[in-house]
Amino acid sequence: MSGDWREAINAFIERKKGFEVSFRNGQVVISEVKGVSKTKIKTTGLRSYRVKTLLKSQLELLKSLSGTLIDARIPFKVTLGPNEFILRFNLDRYVRVHAEGVSCVGFKDEREEPLSVVVDKLKGYGALKLLKPL
Repeated sequence: MSGDWREAINAFIERKKGFEVSFRNGQVVISEVKGVSKTKIKTTGLRSYRVKTLLKSQLELLKSLSGTLIDARIPFKVTLGPNEFILRFNLDRYVRVHAEGVSCVGFKDEREEPLSVVVDKLKGYGALKLLKPL
């Protein structure tokens, strides 16, 4: 899905669905986030749990971070959870925003890309914890 990315992101958030932002031929492409599965599983008979909505401050932050990352042409994935969301840049590096603050996983310091692009907004939300890679 390309076009007006703000409307597309709002639609995914309203449906409580994660989304993925990528770039093709200079265009912003927003699609539903896809997981990686090595085996086939049946989805019939599985319980589905209701995802709680994000806090208003988290919604505003998510929209702001999305805009900043899109302007910087950085691809990312968003996963929504109960009162939290995760911005994933790759398998080893992601940012978890929750009610108590922000946890940044896989970054050595705040100057490392792509964290450096959004670190000021994350600090404005709450306490920032860096969980460095081993």
